[in-house]
Amino acid sequence: MERCLDDLRKEVRQAAAPLLAKIPSSQLAKRMAKRAADCLVLKDNSLKINIWEEPDDSAQRDGILKIHPGWAGGAKAGHLGQLVSLVPPSHWEAYFEKTPVEVLALFSKTDWSETLLRGCLEATVFHQNPVWATALFEFWQKNESLWIWQLPVANQLAALLPPSEAARLAFKFLNETTSLPNETSPLFQLLKNNSANWPAELSLLIANRFRMEIVRDYRQVWQLQHLSGYLQMLGLYCDPALFDQLQTGWSNDSVQWRMWEKPVEDMLTRVLFRREMREEMMNM
Repeated sequence: MERCLDDLRKEVRQAAAPLLAKIPSSQLAKRMAKRAADCLVLKDNSLKINIWEEPDDSAQRDGILKIHPGWAGGAKAGHLGQLVSLVPPSHWEAYFEKTPVEVLALFSKTDWSETLLRGCLEATVFHQNPVWATALFEFWQKNESLWIWQLPVANQLAALLPPSEAARLAFKFLNETTSLPNETSPLFQLLKNNSANWPAELSLLIANRFRMEIVRDYRQVWQLQHLSGYLQMLGLYCDPALFDQLQTGWSNDSVQWRMWEKPVEDMLTRVLFRREMREEMMNM
């Protein structure tokens, strides 16, 4: 595959480089790590970034483009972003002797923060690293205003997490607020993009939060629209054995109930259907 980097066909070269980057023992991966060490130097807990004006022939052979249309901020930002997005994020843990959360905090303090953080996000998905996915979700929770969370690649983070870790993060985020955050929040995106079934405690907590939300009469309808997403996910991912508990406790005399009666009925119908299907399958 290394020889494919010298193939006369551009398509072959472009296919070989990212495959080699995913193999830690490949010569290309080692060259990328060396470039990363040359570009990012930590001294006295301050990060100095030395990025080349133009990638040399070796870097271009390894797939670094002179101009990458997908990276904003100029050619140097594009070079740095391409490099960081290909290097395994675990490399930075060993290189800086820091945890993933500490590395993200270090990157966020530089003038190149957006490029470095986006590179870490893309590298985490590219290398399928669940430890870094957790770190990025925790960083997201504390830095929701960053534009990188709007990138499509951010939607792929949750799928990297095992069910137990996704549930742990969901509980953590819920315990940091008294409401159900909107659809751009890390909690919503975590629940939406990780298709594992929810533990009973998480299902009941979200149902109770939902009940509390729809009795707050002081908010406008548009402020409640994101709640329908939680309700749909509850119907899909809760344990259907919870149907009886989910069926009770609704404040049908609240001002907002007329708006939510039908969606709640739809959720319960879905949970009941899933319970009956499970019972039928168990009796086969």
